[in-house]
Amino acid sequence: MDYPVDPASHPQSKRRTLLRLGGTLGWWRYESENPPGHVDRNGHTYPDVVTYTIVRPGDGTTAARERVLHADEVIGYVLAAADARGEALAVAYREGLTP
Repeated sequence: MDYPVDPASHPQSKRRTLLRLGGTLGWWRYESENPPGHVDRNGHTYPDVVTYTIVRPGDGTTAARERVLHADEVIGYVLAAADARGEALAVAYREGLTP
């Protein structure tokens, strides 16, 4: 799997970088990394997992546009978003691209 981060970096760093990249590209606004027990805007609790909150662009309330991703969903979600937009190269790892 390719990332715009060093493949040897810590998974938490990869997730943050990918979510920030999606924000930079205007796909969403990366809002937060949440510890277990996080309660989202819709009142749903995520008791046992680290989650990440993004807010997708569009009309409607922030709660309706919010997306909470489990840590193990982040990489697949970002790669699928990039592929759907024809932007796979935006998330592909290339030497020298790491911050």
